[in-house]
Amino acid sequence: MITPGAHCHFGYGGVELEYIVQSDQLVHFSVYTLIGAGGVSYRNKYWDSDGWDSPADAFFVLEPAVNAELNVISFMRICAGLSYRFISGANLDSIRDSDLDGPSAVLTFKFGKF
Repeated sequence: MITPGAHCHFGYGGVELEYIVQSDQLVHFSVYTLIGAGGVSYRNKYWDSDGWDSPADAFFVLEPAVNAELNVISFMRICAGLSYRFISGANLDSIRDSDLDGPSAVLTFKFGKF
């Protein structure tokens, strides 16, 4: 059971796929998705007779996104986007998929040869 003051640890990663539409235009768009896996665990704040309580669980993650990108100069782009993280398989005490699902916003600075 999760107690008040517990520390939750959450992370995920995977394959990122992106399709950029008309990248030579000053302002253009892209669609992106991350497909992967992750893990969640927590450590209760207090020590009990059994030691630290640190259960963990793994899950599948899918995070699609849409982005708007601005070509600033030949080697720099600024990208802003919105995504939504879908989680499947998290089943850890009182932590469920819906607790880990959620929207996200991103601001990215890209440098390189485009």
